[in-house]
Amino acid sequence: MTIKYLAGNRVQGTRAERPTKRISFEERNGDYDEVIYKQLPTALGTDANFTLRFRLDLTTISQSGNDDSVRFVMGLDTVADVADSSTRDAVQMVWRVTDSINKFYAQTLDGIAPTSAYSGTDFATTPSTTGIYYVEIAHTDGATGTYTFKLYSDQNYSTLIESETVTDAGLTGLNYIVFRTWSLAAHNNQARGYIQRVRLNGAYTDSWITSNSDTLDTVTGSSESYANNTIFEETDTHKSYIWNATTKVWTEIT
Repeated sequence: MTIKYLAGNRVQGTRAERPTKRISFEERNGDYDEVIYKQLPTALGTDANFTLRFRLDLTTISQSGNDDSVRFVMGLDTVADVADSSTRDAVQMVWRVTDSINKFYAQTLDGIAPTSAYSGTDFATTPSTTGIYYVEIAHTDGATGTYTFKLYSDQNYSTLIESETVTDAGLTGLNYIVFRTWSLAAHNNQARGYIQRVRLNGAYTDSWITSNSDTLDTVTGSSESYANNTIFEETDTHKSYIWNATTKVWTEIT
């Protein structure tokens, strides 16, 4: 449904439409490997089915540096607080920016590490700061091992921009939702934005663990702005939340 703005600082909408915490990332000049992650209650077994969804907003793309790339990695992983160059199993979409490259990649790792040149299936869609992307990474065919990576233009995941697939049977132990920044050397290239509305198999997650977070941080709040003490009524869950404009946090009214 479309969000409704009512009298008395009241807003109505679905759970998906209530602004949630977002993860800001700043791929910038430097040599770093930083991560924010959420451990799953139960690790996904070998070639387990799943659907991971999130909103990706790109705010800065600058290719004024050299060919040393900055990379933002998004997906499911067997490990959390390690360098992206580590050996592991993973299913991830990557945004890579160099002086001449600005691309999304679909990638799986089966007991290996990504190469320095970066391997993966290229998306034809060129990342842009003028668009908002709704990303879906899914595996739905069991042991066949076909992983789909989709970009949508709407929060209902109904208007498909592009879909890519990678086949890699045998992935196991995917225990973390992970977002990583990775840069190898001084470069001056910039790739910035934020993630929000993260869902795994339909369930939202708002709490995260961070480390080395000078370029990767959780932000309580959203791109939307509300008056202090605004009430958001969720039409699908029948819960209500009150907005603190100072701390930028929604608190459930019980």
